[in-house]
Amino acid sequence: LCPRLKRFRILANLQRGDDDRNVAQFLQAVQHTVEDVDVYLTADLLRYVTEIEQLQLKRISFRCISRLEELPLVSFCQAQWSIEDLGIERFGTTNATLCLIGTSLPKLSRITVRITDDGTVLPSFVNTMPRLKHLKINGNSKLFMTFGTLQSPHLTQLHLHDVRLAQNGLKPYLRKCPTICAIILEYCTFDNWSEVFGPLEQLPTLRHLELVGIVVKNNIGGPTAGCFAGLRSLKLSYLAGGDMSHRMLAALLGQCGQLEEVHLTDRVDDEMVRIVGGSVRGLRRLTMDRCVCLTDASVEHVVKSCVKLEQLVVRDCMRITRSGLS
Repeated sequence: LCPRLKRFRILANLQRGDDDRNVAQFLQAVQHTVEDVDVYLTADLLRYVTEIEQLQLKRISFRCISRLEELPLVSFCQAQWSIEDLGIERFGTTNATLCLIGTSLPKLSRITVRITDDGTVLPSFVNTMPRLKHLKINGNSKLFMTFGTLQSPHLTQLHLHDVRLAQNGLKPYLRKCPTICAIILEYCTFDNWSEVFGPLEQLPTLRHLELVGIVVKNNIGGPTAGCFAGLRSLKLSYLAGGDMSHRMLAALLGQCGQLEEVHLTDRVDDEMVRIVGGSVRGLRRLTMDRCVCLTDASVEHVVKSCVKLEQLVVRDCMRITRSGLS
């Protein structure tokens, strides 16, 4: 039965009472070869899989349909010490549990988590994962996060979703991530624009930046000269009008001398596209996705001003007509 199977995925929510046991029995049958598992998790399935003695996974992603106890997850990680990539963002865990997971998985290089702690939290679990290259943290509305003096010497990508950062909560950490090349900030909350851009300044290895749906309480501050000199790819979403002024966008793009790719979505207007076309001289790839405010004028400007453009993607922009694309 599947003698060379390495990847096993079940994306459907299994409902029958014996489904968990059937999945576990199948994994037991392929335990000598399977390395990558993606399943909906229940307490019974987690217990069954933990008991498979010769299973040595490299990657597992759990899709969770109900609140589960954290201790069995720690026991599973202790049994599966070979895991390099762990996805538990649907699970919900505390920082203390993540510390136990980190010490149980010495080879871990990629993790996606959802932290359920309240108040101000130092995600100290990061220091228990010294090989970490990709880190995604999903927060919650009651959590303030500060990275303090934590360090990830091999980190290449940091992805924060729904995280409220304490003042100066990120900058010291990024200074101790010497290989960081991609930062994604989604629906995160900041006091001002200096708190957004300040931690990202003077990161010589940074090549990709995404600012998606971020909330800035005070519309003051902004990027400083030369702070994004090496940036090659930029994605902006929900950053028009009162969220990010046209002047600030121009100031940001003016620091990105090597920018080649821009991805614009949602509340982007024609003026923002005009600023992109006029500021990013080396633009090669431009995507405009679900931009309900854009008109044919944006396409016309891009065609005329972006002389190095190799790829233009226009997707679900309702006010852009077929004639405008012809």
